[in-house]
Formats: sequence, structure tokens, C-alpha cells
Amino acid sequence: MTLVELGNTTAPPRLVVELELSGRRSLQDRDTVAVVEGARDEETHWAERWTFVAPRTWAHFCPPRGQNDADVGPWAAQRASSPAVT
Repeated sequence: MTLVELGNTTAPPRLVVELELSGRRSLQDRDTVAVVEGARDEETHWAERWTFVAPRTWAHFCPPRGQNDADVGPWAAQRASSPAVT
């Protein structure tokens, strides 16, 4: 995982990370289960970029009574991107 950007001066603050991943990726036809893209049995490598944003106000870091930190969370995924299965 690589920290690409830490935008603590933007509103809302944002964090961009890039992940180097590997595994088996394939896209299958739902009706026939035939592999349309990728390969079921071959490992491949790819990168994904994820953008997280902090809550609108820092008050979210102090959740109301009855809510725990997991309900509001300090960062939320805003966008994720990865290349198409090939």
C-alpha cells in the first residue's frame, strides 16, 4: 500500500492510497458460466486506487450517545478504481 495523497488542506480532508494486488480475476457470463475476460486459474497483478474522505465536521469523531465509532467512522470510501479484467 502506498500513500499517494494526504489532502489535509482540502475540504473535506481526503486520503488517496494505491494498493498493489494479486490474485485470480475473471469475468463470467451469468447464464453459461463461461469465462468472458481474464482467467480463472491464472494469477495476475494489478493496482487499485482508493480515495477516502473525512466526515464533514470533526464532531463526527465524538458520536452521539448510543452510537459507537464504527457507526460513524473517521474516514469513508469515496471512490475506488482499478483496471478492467484482462
